[in-house]
Amino acid sequence: MILETIGRDCLFLNWALPAAALPELAAPLRYDVHTRGEDDCVFLSAALFRQQVIDIPNVLFPKVSYPQLTVRLCTLDAEGVPSFFISTVMLPGWVVPSVRLVAGQRARKAKFDYPTQGSNLEASPLRWSVESEGLLDVSVTSGAAACGAGPTLGDWGQTVAYFQRRKRLYFHTSSGLKRIEVTSRHEQAIPVASRVADDSLFGSCLAGCADLCWPRLHSSWLSPEIPFVFEIGWAQERRLPSQVPAPG
Repeated sequence: MILETIGRDCLFLNWALPAAALPELAAPLRYDVHTRGEDDCVFLSAALFRQQVIDIPNVLFPKVSYPQLTVRLCTLDAEGVPSFFISTVMLPGWVVPSVRLVAGQRARKAKFDYPTQGSNLEASPLRWSVESEGLLDVSVTSGAAACGAGPTLGDWGQTVAYFQRRKRLYFHTSSGLKRIEVTSRHEQAIPVASRVADDSLFGSCLAGCADLCWPRLHSSWLSPEIPFVFEIGWAQERRLPSQVPAPG
């Protein structure tokens, strides 16, 4: 299945989490692990945006726009290709049944308070808020390109590229692991200063991580508009090459 959408006012927030605290991944995925001192870290990336549906061939789906939160973990797949494992997708309640039907994703409903489309970041702080078994509350102002807590991924361009290059997204369904191949263009990344006032939402996004002390933010940026083309199919479970060491 192929579908086209546009993401608008896309806010990306990234954290480096302790690898030992994260839930086990389904084969053939493995975490993209970074060693910092004596600690192994894995990046989690939260994408907050408005999804505008453009076209789903042969599916009667209204061309609408709605807020969305997608929580992704940085992984490597069976071919060693940098990818994301989608741990959680949150949507308005009225959208959830359609997304479950079309993509098979285990989406859950949430309440959203996002900035009005095209709001001026220079005029005043903008606020993104998502509530569902906890709260994510983020205030955003314009800021310089900078990285905070966690491993160094290079300069600003290299840091952004580390996340943007992940064009394969995997997620669980009731029938197994599915893969999304994503094509996107014009991924402008405007550095922003993000202040997280409440991150209690994440306790319900990762199995076994309810008591994890969330670290300080590693990096964040804003992309005003990203056109997406998604191709959804089943993941092929393959045996990893014998020369690739098991994680940990």
